[in-house]
Amino acid sequence: MKLLITFLAIILLPFHKITWETNVENALQNIKNTDKTVLLYFSGSDWCKPCIQLKTDVFETALFADYANEKLELVNIDFKRDQSDTSKTIITYNESIAERYNPKGYFPFVVVLDSSGTILKQIDGFKGETADYYIKHYLQ
Repeated sequence: MKLLITFLAIILLPFHKITWETNVENALQNIKNTDKTVLLYFSGSDWCKPCIQLKTDVFETALFADYANEKLELVNIDFKRDQSDTSKTIITYNESIAERYNPKGYFPFVVVLDSSGTILKQIDGFKGETADYYIKHYLQ
């Protein structure tokens, strides 16, 4: 009986999934003729502690997922320290996007773009904000 209840609880829980693009141009194309904006997230997923904390404390929350699914197209440009599994094409692409949108090389760094690619906001670093705070103060 406990197994059945556990199974039903898992099945009936709301599913909050977000998808991250890795290509800015695709994301901009996806939001044409919508009210969405692009959230461009520069991270170092295997070495940048504030990046990891931002991902865990904000981007992986149900609150953020609900907001993002309605309002955002997400792009992650990840600069891993260990790039052994990353193609040269992706490394070159990520570097070109960083030159354009994050020339000072801050991590984590979030850029909000409109559908034409114009920068609306830039958010440097992570100071331990909650998902609610992050959405209300940076994304709305």
